[in-house]
Amino acid sequence: PKVGDNISLPVEVTGSSFSGSYSNTVTSGYTNQFTGQSSADIFFRFTTGSCVDSVLISTCGSAMDTYIHLLNASGNVITFNDDDGPNCSGTPASMKLAVLPNTVYYVVAEGYNTTTGTFNIIINQIDNPVLTATNSAGGPTTFCAGGSVILTSSSATGNVWSNGATTQSINVSTAGNYSVTVTNGNGCSATSNSTLVTVNALPATPTISASGSTTFCAGGSVILTSSSATGNVWSN
Repeated sequence: PKVGDNISLPVEVTGSSFSGSYSNTVTSGYTNQFTGQSSADIFFRFTTGSCVDSVLISTCGSAMDTYIHLLNASGNVITFNDDDGPNCSGTPASMKLAVLPNTVYYVVAEGYNTTTGTFNIIINQIDNPVLTATNSAGGPTTFCAGGSVILTSSSATGNVWSNGATTQSINVSTAGNYSVTVTNGNGCSATSNSTLVTVNALPATPTISASGSTTFCAGGSVILTSSSATGNVWSN
């Protein structure tokens, strides 16, 4: 039998994005092995990736009136489409639906009723893990040297911060952009937006100079002057 003629000898789909042109004409070598339409059918097999949560299958763009079926690993039909699917209108077939990660599926493509001809099939795995990462600051992210702020990931586990830390929270005292990447048990990752931490330098330690003697009789005075022209707050 020709590769793709039956479920035991399917066309093996590799990679997350697959497309190809196939013909089920009388001379194509394919036969009617699937209990669906009366035309010859072609079997495809793919295994979803660890982060895949949906799949798009279609014969969009084909002039041939096609019919597609999605089967589970046991060969049982999950769903099918003939015309006017979610991805294109008319006689080409299409479907988009949720699937499980790391799971084997089969696609059967055939002509409607006894239709034969050439069609293009697309099988795209969609990596949209329900995983997000955020980091929040426990205080102001702009402070003077000697200060710090605690940044906390939205995930309790699987954290790798941009500074290499792997805890849920980090205490930051150095200026820079900080983000966290969260990886779940399936190996799917999501990275948060960056949080900018700004650390302002402390001013030089001021000195006080006196215009004269700092010891004098009542009624006298002395002028005290800061070494800094700005930013002064005196103790009085």
